[in-house]
Amino acid sequence: RRWICDPIDGTKAYVWGVPTAMFSLGFVVDGKPLIGVAYDQFLDALYEAVRGGGSFCNGAPIRVSRKRLDEGYVAITGSPERTIEDPKPAQYLIDRGARLSSISGAVYKACLVAQGAFVGYFEAGLNAHDVAAAHVIVEEAGGTVSAPDGKPLEYSKPFRSAIFSNGAAHQALVEAMARR
Repeated sequence: RRWICDPIDGTKAYVWGVPTAMFSLGFVVDGKPLIGVAYDQFLDALYEAVRGGGSFCNGAPIRVSRKRLDEGYVAITGSPERTIEDPKPAQYLIDRGARLSSISGAVYKACLVAQGAFVGYFEAGLNAHDVAAAHVIVEEAGGTVSAPDGKPLEYSKPFRSAIFSNGAAHQALVEAMARR
């Protein structure tokens, strides 16, 4: 049993005054996240989910979109340098009709997947504290979360990347990450 807290996810955004930094708290048992809470202090939005109980924002249920990859937006890293250094995953998605959004804050981007604003989000360089809370929030909203190879994230071992999606776009995001 382990609580995983990130008091300021999106630290750079917070320092710069960009309102995409969020608080997140996840509860993990036997390597699987069971509870997720994320708070957007700029919009006063509280996201919460308990495994098997649905996903909510300020008490109202939220759901991922059912849009295809070419009908929606995919969030990528907020670091232009990372995209320039390794453009193949982004180019793969663009070639398949996806529109990309590069903003800071892993939890913020994952919550946008959970509420249906993005069809997906992927990023290399993420850790458990970046995604534990959002993992439950996205899955309980009907989405899919995985490691870059499509296998489940295992929180009892270190990892450095994750994919969040509405489910419909997940395989394309796995294929994009395989190009790294």
